[in-house]
Amino acid sequence: MPVNNRTYFASWVLLTFVALAVYKAEDSYGAKVISVLFALSGLYIGAKLIPRGRVSPEGRAVFITGCDTGFGNLLARRLDSYGFTVLAGCYLPDGTGARNLVQETSSRLTIVPCDVTSDDSVQRAKEIIKKELKTQGKGRVVNVASISGLWSIPSNSPYCMTKYAVECFSDTLRYEMSPWGVKVAIVEPGEYGKLTNIGMNSKEVIIATANALWEDMSVDVQQDYGREYFDAQADIYNQSREECWDDVTPVIDAMLDAVTSRSPKHRYLVGELWTYFSKFKFTLLPSWMTDGVFKQLLDGFPKPAARREKYE
Repeated sequence: MPVNNRTYFASWVLLTFVALAVYKAEDSYGAKVISVLFALSGLYIGAKLIPRGRVSPEGRAVFITGCDTGFGNLLARRLDSYGFTVLAGCYLPDGTGARNLVQETSSRLTIVPCDVTSDDSVQRAKEIIKKELKTQGKGRVVNVASISGLWSIPSNSPYCMTKYAVECFSDTLRYEMSPWGVKVAIVEPGEYGKLTNIGMNSKEVIIATANALWEDMSVDVQQDYGREYFDAQADIYNQSREECWDDVTPVIDAMLDAVTSRSPKHRYLVGELWTYFSKFKFTLLPSWMTDGVFKQLLDGFPKPAARREKYE
């Protein structure tokens, strides 16, 4: 179940009730401390229910990258429906995604050709945006990272590294932009991979990709790891694809809040309840405990071939 205001309200009521019950039931010092902790937790959750106000869309423009498909496309549609001027950055400005976006939104939305991997393309997009804007305001920046930017996942180092980099860059940018009055927020989706390559690839595509990777390995690496170990790793990837959540509305809601709230949060961790528990588990607990968690998760997992030959 995604965490929403109803969940926060129920949690707030429960924690407040428990705090009062513990406080009245026992007169010991320990009970008082526990009741205060529950009360503070209730206050923290209750604060999330307080409205933070919205900025008016009138005269405001939002530039979004990656609007061909996925989160960017959905956010562009949502902001357009709210009355914002939307500058939708598309890698393929003449592609199906961009054409549908123009046809199904208002005249406030403009397609901006943008390849974020090309400095020249980014500069050209910048010039288009400058011409579209009527005034230069303080503005804000919203970057999309992932829960994988908070803790590392075995065999997923390239992806985790990129998300850690987004977290680091966004934090630094928030400090640097503070004197200018520019706010910086980070959206950290959980397993909402249905709109990404993780969720969109079929099992057949994953298997074909894995086979190509295996064939590209040196003979030494193939012998060290063995095909059983390699196939088990590929199967984990396929399982993660199947477990991706279908409803991405909470992610778009978080992006919308980061853009429109008068007081946006620094971070928007979006996911089901286990996502929040995992954040506590993997970011606050000592490494020897988190290592133990992964050890349990990998219990029964095939060992690399070279290790089996040498030690077993």
